[in-house]
Amino acid sequence: MILHDKYDIAVDENICIAKRLFVDAVYSSANLEEIAVTFAQTQDILNNVNVSKLTPIEINKVCCLRDAWEYMIEHINDSLDLGYLMNVHEIIVRFDVTY
Repeated sequence: MILHDKYDIAVDENICIAKRLFVDAVYSSANLEEIAVTFAQTQDILNNVNVSKLTPIEINKVCCLRDAWEYMIEHINDSLDLGYLMNVHEIIVRFDVTY
């Protein structure tokens, strides 16, 4: 009997799945950042539709999270090192302003 790793998926297939789940990934990330955004609002922001119940800071943060996910998909073959993580972090906090 040969056992196959059911989680062994080709990189191309992983990218395809990530693109299909893109809105959900950004929505989940936004909620982790404590942004009170709904799935529908996230989808509207990603489709460049104005969302009136969110502040511009919250909308910018969702856009930064979108950009970070796109960066990770585009650089899927890069090595996971401190420089890579710093680039992702820099994209996410791009518009954060200290008060």
